[in-house]
Amino acid sequence: MPQKNQFSSLIEKLGLNKNEAAVYEVLLTNGVQSIKKLTTLLPKISRTNLYNILNSLEQKELISTEDKVKLQFKANSPYALAAYVSDEKRKADEAEKIAQTILPSLNDLYKASTERPVVRVLEGFEGVKQVYEDTLKENQPIYAFLELQEANPRVYRWLRTNYAPRRAKAQIKAFVIVSANKNDEKVANYQAADKEENRESYLVKKGSFPAHLEVQIYGNKVSFANYNKVDALMGVIIENKFIASSMKGLWDLAKQAAEKKSNLDETG
Repeated sequence: MPQKNQFSSLIEKLGLNKNEAAVYEVLLTNGVQSIKKLTTLLPKISRTNLYNILNSLEQKELISTEDKVKLQFKANSPYALAAYVSDEKRKADEAEKIAQTILPSLNDLYKASTERPVVRVLEGFEGVKQVYEDTLKENQPIYAFLELQEANPRVYRWLRTNYAPRRAKAQIKAFVIVSANKNDEKVANYQAADKEENRESYLVKKGSFPAHLEVQIYGNKVSFANYNKVDALMGVIIENKFIASSMKGLWDLAKQAAEKKSNLDETG
């Protein structure tokens, strides 16, 4: 009589799991067996699990029910294994063809879902603060547009005394285009603090470049902070690499215009 389980590991390689291979080999070796006898021959497999395994092997056409009343089972010819392997290979080949056909469409769906903009709307003073806190979390260079004279005093004070020092300490560089009037004292003080606050600022005439809120581009995000002193405080954060890169392109164009004149020669 062949040694017990001498083929199980090889049968597993044909696509059966460990228990299926063990049950099949026991039936192949010992002939027709009842459930009771199988539980004795395979003590590590529970009776409940044994029913599931026998059902699976029968669906694979590797065993047959010899007596449905007494529930006795026998192994089919070992050549049934070859037929099973051939059938599984055919299914795998069909699955591969289907996968190659639908992968481009599935990839389009994936890209659409992962690249869809994520938008957050935040309200009030605390909401505006969250917009700026998000730039610290991203830890990326910031490219911004703003206009100082429009700023809500409470927000402006928090930005200069709380946010800007923490951003500078975190070594997050800010590049800011400031819309301003000629001889604007507030802007002069702002630029004087550029080095201390780890910032480069560029001036453009307010008349030709009005900026009623602050726009910030950082990493794959764009934020809009509406801290206008005559409007409701709110902020919006949009996460999308294409929107961010497009806004960065607009910032670069604005910077070129700002660099053409070192001074504001007219009142905006």
